[in-house]
Amino acid sequence: MSERLQHLCSTGVMAPGDRTALLKRFGRIAAAPSVGTIQRELGKLRDTLVRCIDAHLSSRFTTCHEPAENVRELLLSDDLGAEPGEVLDMVQPDTPAEFTASVHDLLAIVQAVEEFERTCRNGGVKHIRRTATNASIAIANYDRESADEPGNDRGEPPEDSDAPAQDNGGRAEPDHFYRLSGFRGANDATTLLQLLSHTQPSVEGSPLLISRALYILSTTQVNGATEQEHAACVERLCIAGQRMAGAFRPAATSSSLLGLAKMPYPVNGQSKQFVLSLLQNTVEQSRTLDAATIRTSLWSLARMGYPFGEVRTFVEYACRQGIECIQEFHTPQTSSNCIASLGDMGAQGSAVDAFVEALCTRGIQMLEQKEQSLKVTFSTQEISSSLRGLAKIGTGGEAVDTFLRLATQEMHNQMEAAEPRHLAGTMHALAKRVVLCGDRHIRQWGETQAFFAALCERAPAASMNSRDMTDILWALSTMGHSFTDAFAGDMHLFVRALCGEAATRIAQNGDSVKIFQPQEISVCLWALAHLGTEGEEVQQFIDAAYAYGERNISNFSEQNANNSCWGLAVLSHRYTVPKQGKVFLDRATELLDADRPESVRQLNHANLALTHTINIPLYYRVCEQDFRELFGNRMLTGSKEDALVRWLRTGEDAPHFLSNMPLHGFQCDLLSNDTEVNVEIDGPHHEDRREIDAFRDRLLAALGMQVIRIPEEMVDDVRDDIRSTLLLHQ
Repeated sequence: MSERLQHLCSTGVMAPGDRTALLKRFGRIAAAPSVGTIQRELGKLRDTLVRCIDAHLSSRFTTCHEPAENVRELLLSDDLGAEPGEVLDMVQPDTPAEFTASVHDLLAIVQAVEEFERTCRNGGVKHIRRTATNASIAIANYDRESADEPGNDRGEPPEDSDAPAQDNGGRAEPDHFYRLSGFRGANDATTLLQLLSHTQPSVEGSPLLISRALYILSTTQVNGATEQEHAACVERLCIAGQRMAGAFRPAATSSSLLGLAKMPYPVNGQSKQFVLSLLQNTVEQSRTLDAATIRTSLWSLARMGYPFGEVRTFVEYACRQGIECIQEFHTPQTSSNCIASLGDMGAQGSAVDAFVEALCTRGIQMLEQKEQSLKVTFSTQEISSSLRGLAKIGTGGEAVDTFLRLATQEMHNQMEAAEPRHLAGTMHALAKRVVLCGDRHIRQWGETQAFFAALCERAPAASMNSRDMTDILWALSTMGHSFTDAFAGDMHLFVRALCGEAATRIAQNGDSVKIFQPQEISVCLWALAHLGTEGEEVQQFIDAAYAYGERNISNFSEQNANNSCWGLAVLSHRYTVPKQGKVFLDRATELLDADRPESVRQLNHANLALTHTINIPLYYRVCEQDFRELFGNRMLTGSKEDALVRWLRTGEDAPHFLSNMPLHGFQCDLLSNDTEVNVEIDGPHHEDRREIDAFRDRLLAALGMQVIRIPEEMVDDVRDDIRSTLLLHQ
């Protein structure tokens, strides 16, 4: 504080009258006999400093219509989300750096005094007295060395008076709209609402005040009776803002977007036009964006649900600006918010990829703590949201891979303190990236395997909600089979624990869809079918899920019902499915789109497994031609199977058959024309899938088909027999 005061005195910001007043205040604090006296003097010291700020602002903004006290309140506000320099530039562009620095010093001293007021109440007066003494010495030394005569040239109020300085520079009393700067948060939002409701016929104000008003209104609690009035005020503010959209600087733009994003109801209509005007203005005028503005704008657009296509121009512009100021992204929260927001919007393209790679590089520096200024730790929430965004965006590259590995390792390190939703979100994001982006190498990373194994060993199932359980089961079904045998045991124990906990919750909560959603039930059944976990807890979950379906089947979509049917069909070979899955089969049949061959095949597959019947009319909707259009009659080049197919198709007596043909959800190597015989050529990879092959053969046999399996090494010895068999069934 002493250094800041010396700088303000030496630059002329502190006039003689200011120095005298401050010297008196600091002296009284240093000599105060009691805590109560210190508290009173700190309050008066703050008032003196506030008058200094107002006077200093008035000296700069002589031609501005914005009252100095309004600007000062905004500068001292902790919920605007803008830096002091941005606020000053919005009020009057091209504010000199020296002026901004002096304002920053004054604000820092005021904030220090406010902190002293809080500290004083807790008994920490020694530090306050020591600081006050040093400040008095700093001011006294400057006065001793300077030629200034002390005085009261700023008109400080008389002793014990709390009245503010009365200097409006000859201007008339400000318009009622300018009272806006006096509102500080939710407590004043109702008053602000009343003020705007009685403003006729429209509101007027600067971009700074309009953005401030929108932010304050976003803190208001509304109900059915007040929402219409609230929405009307927001719309009028947006109309006023749209008329002067060209005057909005980046900080006012991001603050307006933040306010609209936090409104207690979805915004549309005029608000949407206002948003698009702000974005267009920012791009057309080539506004310079900093890290805070980019983060706030992207987060707000994602929160409001704007798809990437609708705001593509601005998002790409923001990404390019972000690359230019990437060194300003020095906190994990800023980087993770940007990545997650881009993912939520579905952002794609070269500009997005370049920005994401830059953010990942910055994240690597934070995780490795290579720079002194970046010695910060990613929280588990920031890791989870970053990985979720990367899974949706799909950007690849060395920087992204390195960030994924380090972030996964950091999540592993913080596992004991992490919330279950963050652990589940990280697992789900890694698995989703494998599925959507094809990053199969993620499965082999030591960091990934160690994280999955530790979670299965240590995470308590009882602390997880339904979404956490669903995400983990889906992730394990996608990734678990790639891990070591040692991990498999812990994984299946964990899956059993999740099933037991889920079954208990469903049974205890009856018809409630708040405990589990239909989509979660269907995904869990689908995942369990893939995992192959055995145990009575799985049977308990199947029973509970079926009972849930009977009570809530009307809430199941076609996809939910189909996934449930498929999962139960596979599980039926190891477990008992209540009533042969009838409630799910009926729902899937009711909602079936018969023009979608994939849906028909999946439903027939489930029918065959659960009831040992097949819906013939539906089955024949998916004819051979449909299969060919969907999949073609492809062949695997360079394999024994390929050589056999070429040999069978040569000669005058070549049999008619189908190769690599989908049937009932399976791929048939060689299929006779009457679809009664399926010849399978089993290579080495079939050693690891004997259970799946046996299940497949049972399904086809139940349909009346004959399956002949021939080891790949015996193909040349029996190819004449294969030709003869196919000729019999052509």
